[in-house]
Amino acid sequence: MRLLRVLCVEDNQDDFDLVKLLLQELARGVGEACFVERARNASLACKMVDGSSFDVFIVDQTLEGNDMGTDFLRHLLERCPEAPILFVTHDKSLDVENPLIQDLDADKLAILYKGKLSLEALRDNLHRLGVDVFEQNEA
Repeated sequence: MRLLRVLCVEDNQDDFDLVKLLLQELARGVGEACFVERARNASLACKMVDGSSFDVFIVDQTLEGNDMGTDFLRHLLERCPEAPILFVTHDKSLDVENPLIQDLDADKLAILYKGKLSLEALRDNLHRLGVDVFEQNEA
């Protein structure tokens, strides 16, 4: 059994609970395990990246206080430039022209709108990022 370690940078408890539930359901469905840690703001997320190892990052665009997910992305790019990132947002007008977003490797960044968050959307976006732990093994 593999263990996928996920850092979910999300200030909203309900949104975090949904992401965690979906990830754990995906893992259970293929006999794997998923450990999801949460950071409510960019500052805490930066400290967690410096102190732990994660396989994938799920980052909300808008965080508590004046933090933005892009504040954390800057730090993440310095520490883990190859890390797969799922950027989630309520904002359908996300500025994909943002230089920081454009600097990310298209194979390592997926954007998912929270209104479209589902088991299938999460699995498909993670698969596109190369996170295949949730794929059914064919024996």
